Order: sequence, then C-alpha cells, then structure tokens
Amino acid sequence: MQPLNDYVVIQKIEPEEDQTSLIVLPTATKEKQPIGKVIAIGPGRYVENSYNIRVPMTVKIDDVVLFYEAASQKVFIEGEEYYIMAETNVFLILNKKGNKKVDG
Repeated sequence: MQPLNDYVVIQKIEPEEDQTSLIVLPTATKEKQPIGKVIAIGPGRYVENSYNIRVPMTVKIDDVVLFYEAASQKVFIEGEEYYIMAETNVFLILNKKGNKKVDG
C-alpha cells in the first residue's frame, strides 16, 4: 500500500491505558477519540509553486496517533478497516516509533 503526496493510512486501535491518560477531554464528550497506528505514508506534499521539492512527512510508520476521523475516507482492504487522510488531519503523535512515551 503506497499513499500519494501527504496522505497517510491509519488503522484504528484500542488505546492502551497509559495513552488515554495523556488525553484530557471535556466531561460532556462521551465518544472516544480515534486513536490509530500509522500503516503507510506518502512521500510528502510538493512545496507550493515547485514540482521538485517535497515537504517531508512528520508521522512515520508505526507511530500511534490521534486523528480527525470525520476528515478521513474509510476503506476496507482484504477485510481490514483503514482510514486514509491528509497528514494535516493527524493531531497528535502519542508514541513515536521506538519510544515508550512522548517527551515533553
């Protein structure tokens, strides 16, 4: 699977206990925020007015992220559910690839 430009493919996952403690939501919010694992990324978008310079992607494969589900396209590939969206619809990287927790 190879997305184009700045698109990412995310597979929704159930958050681990330590990840949910990082997210503070208003008490009125009853639905869970979508958390997923980055499965594939595109090469990045082209810089405006340039067709040979790309902006590198911030997210990497295997990052665990919080994303805007309404701005994504849900697809099923070989029976698995995936969400395809522009990288700008990924709000937060919860766990960087290879790290236990986000520093900061």
